[in-house]
Amino acid sequence: MRTASRFLLPDSLLIAGGVAVTFTPSLRATATGVAPTVLAVALAAGALLGVRFRRGRVVLLVAMLALTAFALSSWVPLLGEGARAAVALAATLLPLTMMVVALLPERGALTSAGLIRLAGIGTVFLGAAALTAWAAEPVVKVLDAWLLHPDAFAWTPIPQPALAVLAVALVLFAALWLREPSAMARGLFWSLIAVVAALHELVPTGAPLVWFALAALVLVFAVIESSYALAFHDPLTGLPARRALTEALHQPGHHYTIAMIDVDHFKQCNDTWGHDVGDQVLKMVASRLNSVGGTGHAFRYGGEEFAVLFPGLTADLALPYLERLRAMVEESSFAVRLRPRPTRKPARRKTRKSSPQVNVTISIGFAEGNGKWSPEAVLAAADKALYRAKANGRNRIEA
Repeated sequence: MRTASRFLLPDSLLIAGGVAVTFTPSLRATATGVAPTVLAVALAAGALLGVRFRRGRVVLLVAMLALTAFALSSWVPLLGEGARAAVALAATLLPLTMMVVALLPERGALTSAGLIRLAGIGTVFLGAAALTAWAAEPVVKVLDAWLLHPDAFAWTPIPQPALAVLAVALVLFAALWLREPSAMARGLFWSLIAVVAALHELVPTGAPLVWFALAALVLVFAVIESSYALAFHDPLTGLPARRALTEALHQPGHHYTIAMIDVDHFKQCNDTWGHDVGDQVLKMVASRLNSVGGTGHAFRYGGEEFAVLFPGLTADLALPYLERLRAMVEESSFAVRLRPRPTRKPARRKTRKSSPQVNVTISIGFAEGNGKWSPEAVLAAADKALYRAKANGRNRIEA
């Protein structure tokens, strides 16, 4: 259920709202009136969040959506015969530029690279406006051409070349989302769905502007969610981070147990095998922590330190789970990958050398919270117990 919500919320709710607005006359009238304001707010929010969290691509994407939306809703209707060329250009250039921006490495919003990209997007839109005004007929001839029989696409006013570009963009964004299931990758996909609905012009009386506003909101929510993930989740191990532990400590109930865990001799492991192997060790330990059992929730505290919180469990009840965790890590080992595997099979088969095996242990200190002490005091007590475990020989548990 949690996995499904990560894939669908909140974007699917926004898209469902757009569908409801499109097909409900009373909702459509209200939404059409507020859509320009919503789009302007989304543009401002996207710009502020993009600058604050160094998300230059979001600034570009939201600016492109806003420019296209306002052009199609206000300027294009005044063009007469040039309106068809403007719509064909927008339907082709918008997904193309979205793909380019999505594939660019992140360089921030107010950096020199970010400003150059913003200027480049502005140049593209100015060029599109010039083509619409002075070369509408050639544009229509090229971008409104029939690639297949027109009857097969009678259901949409979007030109066939633009449909092809949109299809490529949807496949690309779906692939990016599958490769990296992050909030931004998901937001790109759902935002393009809203763009397709806007360009389709299901209802010509303002619905496109509503859909563009929803597309911009999807990207704004993606920035918020990805920023939250950076603050509350550790990207290396996938565990909740220290800030998440701080919040969890203030709502576990009257009884809980907190354990502080440290990987023994981790610096020596890094010095011997390198930081890549050190990262493998941390991932392995994190995977064992995730299966600690009981009511335990694992967190990455920082460096080679972890924490496990047992809401509702006394220290005596949590101890067997901690002992099993210590034994699991001690018995685990993995082969060191000193260099990446080759992408192509070598012509001559080399003699296989056995990879060195790495074994690590952990030291654990724990303390019980029963409402008499503050969470910070209980955490400090667990930390002191951890130092006793390390001082008394490591690979052990101390209370």
